[in-house]
Amino acid sequence: MPIEGYELLLAAKRLVNSHMEVDHRTAASRAYYAALHCSFALRDLLDFGPLPLTRQAEGTHRRMIRLLLEAHPGERCKVHVGRLRAVAHLLRMVRDLRSLADYRLDLPFNRPLAMHAILGAERVVREVREILATCAAEPPAPPTRIIPSEAENGPDASPDPAS
Repeated sequence: MPIEGYELLLAAKRLVNSHMEVDHRTAASRAYYAALHCSFALRDLLDFGPLPLTRQAEGTHRRMIRLLLEAHPGERCKVHVGRLRAVAHLLRMVRDLRSLADYRLDLPFNRPLAMHAILGAERVVREVREILATCAAEPPAPPTRIIPSEAENGPDASPDPAS
């Protein structure tokens, strides 16, 4: 059964209470992926389109962060770019902790580091939810071209004024 991104954060919170380093590492990883998946909702809502491929070696994760850093949202949702940049910086911080947890097995990874990742991910999730709620509360943008309705022209009239 499919899950939502925030459910990964719930799993991270369960894991962080363990006394085992492997659980702390896994908690940091799950926290990051919760934040990443939640951030995808911004891309979808704000019509950024697919992540641009500007650098061949750049992965989806780095592209998502760059997209948020360089965002100039359109008319669909008037979110302040500073909020998107804040999400990007938080996402990068949690990603760096996830990388440390997943790739630097030679270095210790403790509960405080995992908690730092979880708190950062919680902030990403909270900020994304607030942005989504703000955008949902905004009235839709007016159409750029108004097409007369059937009631105005009659049922046999062409809806396209150019016809």
